[in-house]
Parts: sequence; C-alpha cells; structure tokens
Amino acid sequence: MAKEEAANAEDDAQCRKTNAEPGDAAYEACRQERATKRATKAEIDYQKARDFDRVLGGLNEF
Repeated sequence: MAKEEAANAEDDAQCRKTNAEPGDAAYEACRQERATKRATKAEIDYQKARDFDRVLGGLNEF
C-alpha cells in the first residue's frame, strides 16, 4: 500500500512539473501514460522473475 501511495505521489509531482493541474486533460493524459508504463514494467519484471525461477528449477534435474 505504501509503495502505491509513493508511486501516486511521484506521478502527481512529475505531471505537475508540466504546469498541468488535476482535472486538466494534459494532467490526466500524463497520469494515464505513467500508470501504463508502470503496469508494463511490472509485467516485464514478473516475467523476468518467473523465467529466472524456471531456470533455477531446471538446474535441479541435472
């Protein structure tokens, strides 16, 4: 939960740097883009961890 709040605060700060305010179309687009990038990164990280675990699990067969 704390990680999510930190991510939201970071996204808010980054989007406000562009002089956009909550409710503005530019701000909402910025927040959506950051959320999409974060979700994509999380999926990639999950796949990497899963693949790494598969490799380690496969070593036990030798």
